[in-house]
Amino acid sequence: MSSDGPLPLPNEPHHGRGWAMLLHGSQLFTFVVPFAGTIAPFMTWRLKRSTVPEIAAHGMVVADWIYSYLIYLILGFLISGIIVGPLLCLFVIACGLIFPVVGLVKAGRGKVWRYPLSLPIMQWLGVTETDCPTATTAVAPRLFDRLRLPLFSAALSVVFGVSPLVPSLIASVVAAWNGCRLHEGFANPCVVCGVECGDILYSMGICFLWAFATLPFGLITLIASLLWLLLELFVTGQQRRDPTGAVTDVFADIAAHPARDPR
Repeated sequence: MSSDGPLPLPNEPHHGRGWAMLLHGSQLFTFVVPFAGTIAPFMTWRLKRSTVPEIAAHGMVVADWIYSYLIYLILGFLISGIIVGPLLCLFVIACGLIFPVVGLVKAGRGKVWRYPLSLPIMQWLGVTETDCPTATTAVAPRLFDRLRLPLFSAALSVVFGVSPLVPSLIASVVAAWNGCRLHEGFANPCVVCGVECGDILYSMGICFLWAFATLPFGLITLIASLLWLLLELFVTGQQRRDPTGAVTDVFADIAAHPARDPR
């Protein structure tokens, strides 16, 4: 038997819980496939938030944590000249492994768990759960409302990618200004304003090595953010109203229409 309409979604609460658990758990993909744990949660949230209302709140807390995670790593790179910087990076990476697991378990119990140490990035950007277009939305979100997240993601990707280069550049300038020689293999004596800073400048100088990891990550996430931006522009252009006046989201159409039975 063939059907010309979308298959109905199950009404059981376990359906929404399953997608919420996937949203949290997909962050762990980073420890299997680099970069996947940053991109997959946003893809899941963007595709399903219109058809699975339960996922909206989970997507907000996950997005807050992913952005906070990258900001903390950037801070760790910038202060890597002192021992606190590397320790901060290691601590944040450990949290990036533990927090999604706890969030996944909580989501399986039907609870929304806000990750500790998360900055309210979505609130600062003015993004709320009601910004998500659903089948009952009467007014389409403004273009800027759609683009603020991919634009912020693109900017953060660039900053994250180049952040390890900043301490190295500062160390090079300070060493040259004070007539010191900066070497990546060992620390050289360097007196700055009467204080021996050779070890600190050496630690800052070798931060560029982190860029071998951050630059590819930043490039891939920048490309993903720009694709997201283009898709949001496409969705805005294709947005239409049905006879009842409700807005239809193209992303929601893709997620809500499973493959039909060819018979």
